[in-house]
Amino acid sequence: MKKLILLSILFIVGCEDTIAPTPIDCDGIVGGDAVEDNCGTCDSDSTNDCTADCNGVWGGTYSINECDYCLPEYASNYNCDDLNVIDVFKSQSSITENVIIDIGNQIWSEVNGRLISLDLRRLEISGTIPQSISDITYLEKLLLSHNGFSGSIPTEIGDLSNLKVIALGNNQLTGEIPTSFYNLSNLEELWLWGNQLSGQISNDIGNFNKLDVLDISENQFSGAIPESICELYLIIWSPVWDGVFNNRGFLYDNNFCPEYPSCVKEYVGEQDTSECEYCIENPTDPLCEN
Repeated sequence: MKKLILLSILFIVGCEDTIAPTPIDCDGIVGGDAVEDNCGTCDSDSTNDCTADCNGVWGGTYSINECDYCLPEYASNYNCDDLNVIDVFKSQSSITENVIIDIGNQIWSEVNGRLISLDLRRLEISGTIPQSISDITYLEKLLLSHNGFSGSIPTEIGDLSNLKVIALGNNQLTGEIPTSFYNLSNLEELWLWGNQLSGQISNDIGNFNKLDVLDISENQFSGAIPESICELYLIIWSPVWDGVFNNRGFLYDNNFCPEYPSCVKEYVGEQDTSECEYCIENPTDPLCEN
């Protein structure tokens, strides 16, 4: 019994005399004051601790440029007008990217910091295509298909003289093709399919001497197809979508009226000719059976 009491006393005294071990800092020094910051640097100087950049990355190199956009160092010279247009598109969508040049697919010139290609397909952007699109003066490719754009095509697109590709298919665009489009002498591809565009095709379509893709199918275009369309010698016409993306022309599912130019007569596909004067006068003509 005495032994048990003695051992208990010794245990209590021993516990009271226990001293907590001296902590070791991140540098392995007992009692040291070095601290590891958010970038993994271990030292005792708090004045050089890393901070988060505008993109929320600790120790990152992104910074706010003169246009008030958060950009990586290599993009510091990107043109403000071009960035502002992309920002307008962003405001018309649910896009959450913090860095504006991460939206869609973009190609910028390393020489002058201007936007060359803007691909915003399938991003659920709605509203109208902004008139400020004309500010992207070096643009060669404008790809806005598979969104929810409505309203008319801005005439200002016709001011983009460097454009080679315009893709506005599968939206809800209305109105006519702006006459300014026919001034785009460098245009190689024009995709307008799957909208609600209307009106007649201008005889100036023959100005597109570099055009090798023209898809205006599934719209409400009407009237006569101009003979000048036969001047688009790079295009192989097809009456239906055939899955080929190069050197193709598609006119089907519109309201074009006979008689058709010889180069497309066999390739207009299905047309609603019910309002065509020619078909009212010649109801038995096979061209009016669509």
